[in-house]
Amino acid sequence: MRIERIDPTNRDLRDTVDALVVAVNSLLPEGESVTAPREETLEPPWEKEGMTKDQYLIRWRSGQVYAVGEVVFHQGEYYEVTQAHTSQAGWEPPQAPALFTVHTPEGEVSAWVQPEGSHDAYALGDMVTHNGQTWQSTAEANVWEPGEYGWEVVD
Repeated sequence: MRIERIDPTNRDLRDTVDALVVAVNSLLPEGESVTAPREETLEPPWEKEGMTKDQYLIRWRSGQVYAVGEVVFHQGEYYEVTQAHTSQAGWEPPQAPALFTVHTPEGEVSAWVQPEGSHDAYALGDMVTHNGQTWQSTAEANVWEPGEYGWEVVD
């Protein structure tokens, strides 16, 4: 028997698994044993999914309780929760704009996306890229395309 999944960065879990292996082996008949994989034989789950550890830890999952302001990672994008809820299949961030807005990590400027309503409108001072330029919103609850109204080009 082999224990397959252990987060190699979790020392407490590693110690617990090692203790369990010793306990189980003491109960097995002569010649039988269980083993736990060593760190060098493990591929962290976030690498299997092509994510960083931070992305993996905040990935969107069905059945989770989410509070307003939490940030989740889903299909290569960060999203901020705009309405508290318990997630379910079909409510993934791209399919549930009433529950999530695209979240841009601090220090980055995201591409402009047409808001669908007041729940995802741009705030005064928000910055976006659009048509090869960086724009800053000069209007609160801005739903207009940069260059039309409520935006100014930033150098």
